[in-house]
Amino acid sequence: MRAGTTNGRRIADWVYDGIRDSILSGELPPGHRLRQTDVANEFEVSHTPVREALARLASEGLVTLRPHRGAEVNSLSAEEIHEIYQVRQLLEPYAAGLTAKNASDEELARIERAAQAASKSARPLDLFTANRAFHLALYQPCGNGRLVQILDSLWDSVTAVRMFEVYVSRPEDLKKMHAEHRAIAQAVGARDGERAAELLRSHLDFAHDELVSLLTGER
Repeated sequence: MRAGTTNGRRIADWVYDGIRDSILSGELPPGHRLRQTDVANEFEVSHTPVREALARLASEGLVTLRPHRGAEVNSLSAEEIHEIYQVRQLLEPYAAGLTAKNASDEELARIERAAQAASKSARPLDLFTANRAFHLALYQPCGNGRLVQILDSLWDSVTAVRMFEVYVSRPEDLKKMHAEHRAIAQAVGARDGERAAELLRSHLDFAHDELVSLLTGER
């Protein structure tokens, strides 16, 4: 971690951003101990903003707080992946079917553009942003605001970033993902909701199974 500069941000937010970026980049690996005193010394701040930053990271599942010992960087668990993908597998195909029915021509064109843009990103965090933009473009025109809100909350999870970084660690998986995005966009563009839902279920099933196998080493 590097202290850097606050650039006018609240100190606790600045510390949070610094630790979060170090975790997501892999600089702080799973199991790494974050002692309050060490973090406070590194950022040259008091313990109060460090405690606030660690509490926020804990609420997002990035660290586990240890009484009198600071915090420990969490590893992704198969259980987390199962829970997130169970919800996505139930809701996203349904939302895609609604989008095929309800989306305007401009919204359909936006989905196609998002699928193309996702295939042009290179860095993991850029890829995540582009991938998220595609899925958001896919379900946001579905016409059900509560459904969109639930799906948005899954993509806002920091855990989603970490899962994606694991998933795209293999070039062949990345290539497959882009091809599947294009196929899904084409089905929605043709207003074939049943086909779009089928393709999306297959897309999510593969991503789930691949993530679990990568994390557990069961290949």
